[in-house]
Amino acid sequence: DSISTYLEKTSLSWDDAWYLGNDVNDLQTMQKVALSFCPLDASAEVFKIADVVLSRRGGEGVLAEIASRLESVNK
Repeated sequence: DSISTYLEKTSLSWDDAWYLGNDVNDLQTMQKVALSFCPLDASAEVFKIADVVLSRRGGEGVLAEIASRLESVNK
């Protein structure tokens, strides 16, 4: 798949990757990465396996929330 190809080309591994998913088509990738995120309105299956469940719904600033969480950890 394209993620595997990207990781290989950049000399990264699945342990270096984070992923944001919201539906059943994301499950396989979410299980491979080091850290997985999902929005508050993700499917039940994704909600169960996500490492981090965000407080916002998809399309309502989920990437901004992830960036904010990173910023607060790095302070």
